[in-house]
Amino acid sequence: MYHKLKGQAQKTIKQAASDHWHFYCETLNRTSDVSEVWRIAKKMNSVSSQYRISAIDYPRKLVEDNQEISNSFAEDFAKISSVENYSPEFRMYKEQAEKDSLKLTSAVDIHTDELAINLNDEIGLYELRRAIRETKKHSAPGEDNISYGMLQHLSKRSLAVLQIMYNKVWKDGVFPAAWSHACSH
Repeated sequence: MYHKLKGQAQKTIKQAASDHWHFYCETLNRTSDVSEVWRIAKKMNSVSSQYRISAIDYPRKLVEDNQEISNSFAEDFAKISSVENYSPEFRMYKEQAEKDSLKLTSAVDIHTDELAINLNDEIGLYELRRAIRETKKHSAPGEDNISYGMLQHLSKRSLAVLQIMYNKVWKDGVFPAAWSHACSH
């Protein structure tokens, strides 16, 4: 009897969730907040991004305070990551690699001035295209409602205008006020 009632309850819950989702989907339109839609979809699928550790049972004691939990993790990580855990062969290899790294750093210092000059060059059209191409395609647009997908389909002329704008910001060091705000939904 219990299993039969449990099955009926699960079926009812599943049907209610499905009905709720269909009802919610009917309310969506082009002005719907994408972040809110994702939040609801994750919630409906029982996907949680917030994990909380309430207590850790260590051999020496039960740790329940967040600060103590954090400190316990840090102590254990320090022990695990300690040089004392390395084999003698690996320690010798590590020391040699660190010495070689110092030699390379000295050689690089010679070219630092030349590198700094290149870093301060204007943004090239190739760099702009690459930056747009390598962004996440499905992230939500900002307050201006311009998505990365839209930027990826700009004409050459529009990209050139965008390049001029970015280079002006780069050269003058003055950002548009709208750029200092983030959208968090």
